[in-house]
Amino acid sequence: MKAIDEHDRLSLDYFTRRHCSRQWRTFLKVLASEMQSSAGKEESARFMRHVGRHLASEYPLDAPATLGDLEAQINARLDSMDWGWCTLNASDDHLAIEHVAYPVAVDTVEDPVAGEAWTRTISALLEGLYKHWLDGEGGDAPIAYRHGEPGRYLAFRYGGS
Repeated sequence: MKAIDEHDRLSLDYFTRRHCSRQWRTFLKVLASEMQSSAGKEESARFMRHVGRHLASEYPLDAPATLGDLEAQINARLDSMDWGWCTLNASDDHLAIEHVAYPVAVDTVEDPVAGEAWTRTISALLEGLYKHWLDGEGGDAPIAYRHGEPGRYLAFRYGGS
């Protein structure tokens, strides 16, 4: 991961404050950390994927006809929650998903341990969200968080190995 400069640092701080109300920031930080230390990382991730699937069911898609339509519909749902946007790129054996401007509840630079817990939490939730939507459009594949840059984007892979 590249070093963060002052401009990026200020942007991330602004983004964190804007995207997560003060009334929720500490609660979400503690929730992510405590779920993982109490239930374990895998059990916490399983629960957050479940939450993500349920959340996606609250925002159903309208049978998109093309990959562009699918991306547009997903982005409309994400926008309605102020949860950023995604890009979808199809290859022969998988769909690459890059989620930008995802909800940030923890300053990942100031508190990297809590930031790592938050990244695990939100990426698991987004796995469930995307899996529900994509399976609902006829897919039947595993989804996995691949990598990301804290506060910027998270990358997922649906299908393939």
